[in-house]
Amino acid sequence: MTGLQLDKHERYTAKPGWMQAAIDALTQEGIEAWGPTRDAKGQVNLERVDSMESLDLDCLNTHLPLKALLLPRTEILLHFKKQTDGDVEVLPESKAQPHAVILGCRPCDAAAVSIIDNVFYWDYEDTPYRARRDSLTFVSFACKGFGPACFCHAVGGSPHDERGSDVLAFPDDAGGAVLKVLTEKGQAFVQRLGDKVASDAAQPAETPQPPEPLFDPDTVKQWLDGNFESELWQDIALACLGCGACSYLCPTC
Repeated sequence: MTGLQLDKHERYTAKPGWMQAAIDALTQEGIEAWGPTRDAKGQVNLERVDSMESLDLDCLNTHLPLKALLLPRTEILLHFKKQTDGDVEVLPESKAQPHAVILGCRPCDAAAVSIIDNVFYWDYEDTPYRARRDSLTFVSFACKGFGPACFCHAVGGSPHDERGSDVLAFPDDAGGAVLKVLTEKGQAFVQRLGDKVASDAAQPAETPQPPEPLFDPDTVKQWLDGNFESELWQDIALACLGCGACSYLCPTC
C-alpha cells in the first residue's frame, strides 16, 4: 500500500502495469476483479478475471450491461420454516455479498446504474439490491470516440460521463492512465495500486467531438404524445414473443 494521500475528484497518474497490479492486490484481499472478456463466438461480457491478459479493453461495450450484476435472472427472496402449529417463521436474510471491482466498464453503463439507483432507493429500499450495489466498485474507462450506434450525447451523457463511476480512467497508449477519483470506493481502489500511482497527473484527453445525434429526445416525445393510440403499437405487439430479452438487455429497464 502507498502512503499517498488521496482525495475525491482528484486526478492521479497510473503507471504501465497498473491494471495487473490492481488485479493482484484485489485477489490478495479476497476481492473479485471483473472486466470485459471476449468469448469464442466474439461476444464481450463482464466476467471474473485473474489477469489483465483476459480483458478486452478495446471493445466498445459489453453485450449485457452492468445492470446484469445488480439484477440477477433468479434470486432467493427469503427463507422460511413452517412450524408444527402451522405458523411460518421467516429466517434472517444474509446480506453478505462478495466484494468486486469492475475494471473497464463504460461511462454510459455506470451512468445507467445511477438511474436504476433512483428506483431502488426511492420510497422503499430494496435490501438485496443495496447489498449488491454496495459491494461493487466501478472503474470506468473513458471512451476515445463514438461507435456507430452510440447516443450518450443525445440523452445528456458524454464519453467522459462521471455519473455512477467510482473512478474514471483515461488510458494512454503506453499502458498507463490518468485516474480521476470520484467516490470513497474509488479512493480505496487507487490506494491499492501502491507505487503504480502518483499524484502528478496530467490533464486527461479532451472529450471527443460528438457526431450528429442519432435522435432528438424532445422530437421523440412529441411524436409519442401525438401517436399514443396509433395502430403501430398493435403491429409491434403482435410480433412480440413476451420473452423479456429487451428489458434484460436495456441498461436501465
